[in-house]
Parts: sequence; C-alpha cells; structure tokens
Amino acid sequence: MNLFIAFMLGSLFDLICNLMVEPIRRRWRKECNYDCSTCRVWDCGMHLCNEQKRKEIISAKKQDS
Repeated sequence: MNLFIAFMLGSLFDLICNLMVEPIRRRWRKECNYDCSTCRVWDCGMHLCNEQKRKEIISAKKQDS
C-alpha cells in the first residue's frame, strides 16, 4: 500500500512539474526565435524548434502572398 501511495505521489509531482515547465520552455523557444544555437531550453529536442520554425516560415510566406 505504501508503495502505491509513493507511486501516486511521484506521478502527481511529475504531472505538476510538466504543467509548469512546458509553458516556460515554449516561451523560451519563441523568444529565441526557435534558433537552437541561442535557445535556453536545455532538454529540448532540436526537431521541435526546427519544426516550429518551418511552420512559421510557411505561414509568413502565405501571408506575403
């Protein structure tokens, strides 16, 4: 029973951390213009920034047209 409670508390802690940390990571990526060389997100996979930058370039091209 104690192991189950410890597991549930650990899972709850992970959920709360993820809910707080991910918006901060998104803001940092956006502030760095999704440039991995200047990005302050220390555990980001490069593909996330590259994908977001590609989407922004496509949307900017659509707006210019």
